[in-house]
Amino acid sequence: MQVNCAAPQWSRAVGVVTRVFGNQVVSTNTLNSGALIKAGDIRVQAGAELTKAPSDQLTEAKQAIGKQLVKALPAGQPLRLTHLKEITVIRSGEGVLVQVIGQGFRAGGEGVALSSGGIGEGVRVRMPDGQQITATVVGPGTVELKVVP
Repeated sequence: MQVNCAAPQWSRAVGVVTRVFGNQVVSTNTLNSGALIKAGDIRVQAGAELTKAPSDQLTEAKQAIGKQLVKALPAGQPLRLTHLKEITVIRSGEGVLVQVIGQGFRAGGEGVALSSGGIGEGVRVRMPDGQQITATVVGPGTVELKVVP
């Protein structure tokens, strides 16, 4: 960084060290490869130094919950996107329960998944009348379509 003064005129180079702090998601206990991440398996550690942290390090619990570990992690280990994979809970061709939610109402119906997906992902669904919708996977065999007025 350069520091300047107008009167008297001078300039000096000054060394600066920048550090980044924020939230990081860490395992609360040892987790085995293949484990499905639940809320009790992780915690958000506030004020962690992230200066040299990998760019795919998780900062929110919701980024990990419901996903599967691809490698074992010891307790206290920060989680990264590369440690996780989506669990496919709906497969193309399967019947699904479609929950339609709007302001002041909730309705349900059945459809057939036209694509596969994990929790939080969008999948295409064919309804009995042939109409195709895109809905969000909320659990095994269940999708949700939010209607906005």
